Amino acid sequence: MPALPQLLLGALAWIAHPGPTALRLETLLFGAAAAVLVAVLSRELGATASWSAVAAAALLSFPVFASVTTSFMTEPLYLDLLVLAAILGSRMLSSGQGGWLLAPVVLVATLDRQHAVGIPAALTVIVLVGDRGRVNRHRLTILAACWVAAGTALLAPGLLHIATAKMAFRATSVLHPSASVAVALVVYAPGLVGLLALPFGLAIGRVALTGEADPRVVIVAAAAIGLSVIALVSTFVFPGNYLTVAGLGPITVPGTKTALFAPLLPPLKLAALAAFVAIIAAAYRRRHGLGRSSAAWFVLGLALTQALPILTFAIYDRYFLPVLVLLLPFLARAASSVSPRKVDTLWAAAILAAMVAVYAVGEQDYLSWQRARDELAREVVAAAPTATFWPGYEPYAVLKVLPSFEAGRYNGLTGANLPSSDGPRNPRLVLLITDRSDARPGVNFFSLAPGRIVLDCQRGPCPVLLARR
Repeated sequence: MPALPQLLLGALAWIAHPGPTALRLETLLFGAAAAVLVAVLSRELGATASWSAVAAAALLSFPVFASVTTSFMTEPLYLDLLVLAAILGSRMLSSGQGGWLLAPVVLVATLDRQHAVGIPAALTVIVLVGDRGRVNRHRLTILAACWVAAGTALLAPGLLHIATAKMAFRATSVLHPSASVAVALVVYAPGLVGLLALPFGLAIGRVALTGEADPRVVIVAAAAIGLSVIALVSTFVFPGNYLTVAGLGPITVPGTKTALFAPLLPPLKLAALAAFVAIIAAAYRRRHGLGRSSAAWFVLGLALTQALPILTFAIYDRYFLPVLVLLLPFLARAASSVSPRKVDTLWAAAILAAMVAVYAVGEQDYLSWQRARDELAREVVAAAPTATFWPGYEPYAVLKVLPSFEAGRYNGLTGANLPSSDGPRNPRLVLLITDRSDARPGVNFFSLAPGRIVLDCQRGPCPVLLARR
């Protein structure tokens, strides 16, 4: 995952020396663009204007996407490129338009994320297998151009000697996926898909119930509900690293944080699994709905290719976003297939508002403890600059890694001689997140789940300035 286009954007930003607020606003623009592109793709695949707008709003209000978009993560730009490629590919397959723009998008997307090679892969299957009756020189030329673009992007970092060990590991590990991660992928996908589908829940439920009773539908639904109950009891519904009981966003500091979403998650999990059951039943009812729509099959195939990289590393909520963003148009299309009712609109609006509230509460909590940790980390560095210190990933990168980066004490883009962001071994000073009752020196943070960031001095006395708190 080289993210080279974002490296270039970072270099331009460094020249301008913007503040953190400007950088966060930049990611908001990418997030807004992704929502607009999802609405356009939904329309391309046959959804109504109103349900396409719901699809865009569902993405913006999805807590995991909103959290990623307003943080330092690099997903938003890739999602823009991915959905744009889906739009261009769909138009090329359905009307022959937009094909020549596809290769440049594939080039930039593959430079940003190696698994964008799934774009020409999905297109190849549709052009040469699924839609082989319409093969012509124009389509084959565009397909070849896309493969050249993807191959150039994959080979360029190595040829320019800027490839890293992690890039090589991610590329080769696709061929050797982890069995445990593969199982986790199957287990967690229903919950996240169902969570994203909640605004469409009533409309898709009516799709599932349309027509005469079918015993096979009943059997499938009953089995899905049974598995859902088991999953709910076992807590295997969401991966649990962005949307968690503790809050929103990864807790990148040792310790135990006061729970923020403990009352919310059980009913939310059940609702998400119920929505997934409705999707399965609706898909069975409309199993011939895609028909010979090569554009729809291309987008669906592209979504499946984006699941493969998850097998190479670990199961994080945000790793599902490239898959989820391409499934939204199908949810909008399914909801558009039934006659509109006011209750569907009210339900969608209520769910979207609830999702925004979850994000707002979670983000305020996340920024609160991050701010407290940053304040304490800076004071520790000022009081004990030579001590081995681990404040967590983000402040260590800001206080230890970035100064070495800016001073030029590293070797080019490969990052050689750059301090590891994993921190020192056996640090003497460590920051912990805990509750307000902890008497160790630290800083309080305020949210619906208030707590405290404290300094744990594992060997020797604490720095004098902090010992007085």
